[in-house]
Amino acid sequence: MVTLRVFPRRTNLTPDDKYAIVGEPVDNLPEFDKVNISVTFSYDVDEGYRLCRLYKKEFSKPVKIGGPAIGTVGGEFRAGRYLKKGAVITSRGGGFKGAGADLRL
Repeated sequence: MVTLRVFPRRTNLTPDDKYAIVGEPVDNLPEFDKVNISVTFSYDVDEGYRLCRLYKKEFSKPVKIGGPAIGTVGGEFRAGRYLKKGAVITSRGGGFKGAGADLRL
């Protein structure tokens, strides 16, 4: 099943393959079976829901909205699906309170 992934805005980490679309539908979309709207940032939530309504109206395909800003938990991670291939996400590890938290390197 082919998924068209829609993002409210382009960032440096937005995938750039033919099934990753930013914003409203464009001409010459590739064939797809369903649409997933991915909302990462809370300030894009309203736009994400607007795009969800637009894609539901425009296409007779299943449309879902999700992402960190919507509060949905992702499934299995697949590189390049919702982040550009080769992207690396790191954390500074703030707030760690487990064993070894006081360990000084």
